[in-house]
Amino acid sequence: MENVILALVCIAVLVTGAVTIASVSFNSIDTIVHAWKEEEYLSTNMRNTMIKSVSSNTTSEGTQTEIVIKNEGNTALANFSKWDVIVIYQNSSAQWLPYTTATPGWTIGGIFLNGQPEIYEPNIFNPWETMNLILKLSPAVAEEATNLAIISTPTGATTEINFGR
Repeated sequence: MENVILALVCIAVLVTGAVTIASVSFNSIDTIVHAWKEEEYLSTNMRNTMIKSVSSNTTSEGTQTEIVIKNEGNTALANFSKWDVIVIYQNSSAQWLPYTTATPGWTIGGIFLNGQPEIYEPNIFNPWETMNLILKLSPAVAEEATNLAIISTPTGATTEINFGR
């Protein structure tokens, strides 16, 4: 009789262990599938995002530069506070500019479609629209110096443009 009880306890332990292993395995597979779908979504956005610099203009004081970029991808862009704008001065010093109205920083001077202010989805940088970025610089740009602005979206699309005073 004691062998039957021992056998039942062993079977219960084995079944409990198998159920636990199966449950952990299913949860792990579910986590992997969810991560895979999220990565697929992110990589699709990355492939469909493309920005291109069009022009730049710096004020005579050298404290403000306007850069025009164009959305040449298929993804609408927003969440500008997560964008990176980096200025590299000719003397090799670099500065990351936050999205702010303060100096140093950068803001949006307007979003346009075919030269007209946008009407569809305000404050969203849709495909084929142009956007004016206003860079407020400190220190000011030196005269006759060539500087570089690098603009990058959260999805990794990047453009560069040289500017001077």
